[in-house]
Amino acid sequence: MVVTEEQIAAEEAKFEETTKGFDELLSSLNLTRAQLRAFVKDAEQFTEEDWETMQKMRAKFDEKLHQMPLHRKSASTRKSLSTIQPNWIFVR
Repeated sequence: MVVTEEQIAAEEAKFEETTKGFDELLSSLNLTRAQLRAFVKDAEQFTEEDWETMQKMRAKFDEKLHQMPLHRKSASTRKSLSTIQPNWIFVR
C-alpha cells in the first residue's frame, strides 16, 4: 500500500483535530491527562466485568497500533527527510 503525502497530511489534520477536542474535553471536566491516566489504570474504579472488557479493548488497540505502517517516530523522520534536496546523495 502506497501512502501519498496528501493522505499523510489528511491523517495528521484529523489527529490534530481529535487531540484538540480531547484537550478541550479534559479542560471542561477540570482534569489533566495524568489524572485521567491514573483513574483508568486503577482497577478498583471499575467493576470486574468492565475492567476485563477494558483490558481486552486495550490489548486490541495496542495490537492495531503496532501493526500500523506509520508510527509517530517515522512521521518525524519522514518530515525531516522531506527537507532533503533531490540532488542529495546518501553516503554511509
